[in-house]
Amino acid sequence: MRRGVTVVELMMAVLIGAILAVAVTRLLSGGMRISQKGAAHLTTVQNAGILLSRIERDLERAVQADPGPGGSMILRLLSPAGEVAASYRPAAGGLGVTRTVTGSGAEAGDEGEGHTFARGLPTVLRWRRATVEGSVGFFVTVTVSSGPEGGETHTLERFILCRNDPATRARLTTGWTW
Repeated sequence: MRRGVTVVELMMAVLIGAILAVAVTRLLSGGMRISQKGAAHLTTVQNAGILLSRIERDLERAVQADPGPGGSMILRLLSPAGEVAASYRPAAGGLGVTRTVTGSGAEAGDEGEGHTFARGLPTVLRWRRATVEGSVGFFVTVTVSSGPEGGETHTLERFILCRNDPATRARLTTGWTW
């Protein structure tokens, strides 16, 4: 009786081992792809939400809002320390949106270069003015993609009422004395 392993048996063992290795590798790489896709989704949703929240805060304080070309916007805001001008402009190459604040009432850290939201991510900002029963507001659309080559795209749209706009304030505070 022969003892040992024949070449055919050895080849079969190597083949079965290779098949198992490929199956395990595919299983693990599939999990990594799903994890990366989930992280990209979270990044786009979070960046769009943060930018839209900041825009909402500024529009609610705006006494004047002037949309500009290419998704830019210039706002005149009231703050406890005075009047402030805030602008939103697409960052270089459309990779983010830069908010710059100037004026005597600017909060600490707001003046100067400004802050870029969704930095490094393709971002599109759209503003559409709307007058509802004499009150002024804007439909704001924020679209953020997960990478320079496009990737996953997330869009948020919200109607924001400009509560400090003179026409809106007069409508909301009918009968009040200032």
